[in-house]
Amino acid sequence: MRWRSGDSGTSRLRESSLPLLGYEHSFGPLRLELRAERIALDAGDLEIGRPIGSAASDPNTTYRFAPTTRLDDGLRPSLNLSLEDQLTWGLLLDATPSSGELSPRLDGALSLAQSRSDSAS
Repeated sequence: MRWRSGDSGTSRLRESSLPLLGYEHSFGPLRLELRAERIALDAGDLEIGRPIGSAASDPNTTYRFAPTTRLDDGLRPSLNLSLEDQLTWGLLLDATPSSGELSPRLDGALSLAQSRSDSAS
């Protein structure tokens, strides 16, 4: 569970997740991790008439749509692949949670780390 403080409905966020799948395997220096978790997000309640997003042309206009401040039963998968040696390469692919107002978006990261071993005399 993670918690970010802030104003209810805009910058506050409570995230809770339940692991559904966890798999790790090494093939020599190659490491594979698969994960899937059920996720719930709660940003709190918005004040009535509080502006969010782009400003409306008419300042007296309320929301053009009902804002979403909660997500229940989302699914967040991830895949992590790394080749570990003195020079370690990594690839992480994950997605934003499903079951939201927007379709899930694929995110990724590449990493490179170098380790140095000091030889003892």
